[in-house]
Amino acid sequence: MEKIQIDSKFADKNGEIMIVELGGHVDQSNSFQLQKMFDDIIESKVFKVIVDFKSLHYMSSAGWGIFVGEVKRFRENGGDIRLAAMNPEINDVYQMLEFYHILDDFTTVEEAAASFESDDDVLDIVDDDDKTLPFSGITSGPEPDS
Repeated sequence: MEKIQIDSKFADKNGEIMIVELGGHVDQSNSFQLQKMFDDIIESKVFKVIVDFKSLHYMSSAGWGIFVGEVKRFRENGGDIRLAAMNPEINDVYQMLEFYHILDDFTTVEEAAASFESDDDVLDIVDDDDKTLPFSGITSGPEPDS
């Protein structure tokens, strides 16, 4: 079983835009953690989310299904889910399945943050432990050998 890594930080000082760094592999065996992450974000009243794919190596249809299913909840609350820094293989699947009709993608996290058109200084990425959500640092799968 492959691991999924999830970490988070705020993109703005007001805590209105969350950056989620997604890494490893997302598949049927661990996609429930992706669902839990979105549930936690909604519960924390953050509705603008950027998912940074730069460390993600694989996403199965189970993972894509969660993104497509969750975007409606964020938009109903005045927010959105934006994707950033997809590797070529993940981007090929995104394009082939025509998810660009549903989810916006950007080359960088900074471009995705700017797309929210906030008056805040969205490029001042907060790396403050006081503003880290409970799902930060989630991993799944076997623990590496010590």
